[in-house]
Order: sequence, then C-alpha cells, then structure tokens
Amino acid sequence: MSFRKLLPVLALTTLAAPALANDLKPGLWESTKYLEGEGLPAELTEKKTVKQCLSADETSDIAALMEQKWNEINCQDIDIQRNGKVIEGQAACKMGPRTTQVETTVTLHSDQHYTMKTVMTNEGQAIAHAERKWLQADCEN
Repeated sequence: MSFRKLLPVLALTTLAAPALANDLKPGLWESTKYLEGEGLPAELTEKKTVKQCLSADETSDIAALMEQKWNEINCQDIDIQRNGKVIEGQAACKMGPRTTQVETTVTLHSDQHYTMKTVMTNEGQAIAHAERKWLQADCEN
C-alpha cells in the first residue's frame, strides 16, 4: 500500500478528533499516534505525541462533523453509529483512481481519555491508532 495514497485518509484520525469534545473536557489534550501496516515507512510507524487544544466551540455533533470531514475528502457511503461510549464509522474514500475503505472505532473511556482505531483498506491495509488524554483546562500553558 502506498503511504502517499493514505495521507488524506490519515487526516481523518486527526480531523475527527475535535468532534469528540462534547463527550470530553475542553482544554489541552495529549495525543499519541502511530500506524501499523506492511510497506509503511518507519517515520509513519513510530509513535508520535502531540498536544492539541479543544475549545468548547468544538463540542458540537460528533457524527455531523465526522461526516463533514469525510465529505471534504470525497468519501461516500458514510455510516456513523453510536452505541453508548463507542462510536463506529465506515466510509469509502476515493483518492485518484482508488477507493479506500475506512472503518473507525472511537472508545470514550471517560471525559478525560479516549482511544481511536482506524482501519484503511485498498491494495493493502494500514491501521492508525490514537490515544488521547486530557491534560488541563488552560491551553495557554
């Protein structure tokens, strides 16, 4: 699987993150992410940790924001379901001549912690993992 073809789909794991805030505390969050899959460059499979600020304004409808972001990168057949603290989404995302099947599962462990797993399949398969933890209410420090 070409990692360049995955980059727009990988954005889903980042773009969807702020949408989860209505179940979470606004403020500064730490995110640890990595990919697994055959043929991926080492820089994509190494764990990376970044900090991200989620505002109260980013706490709107989870499904609507995920659908909006997926539509922006030409995804179709979007289906997002919620069962308690688990949100599952599937879509077919067209990138050039190829379509990548995307399946995302978000598990809300508490208002200060959640995990996300996104499976992307076209010629091969890559799995993006993310764990996010709330650090503090103030994003300035």
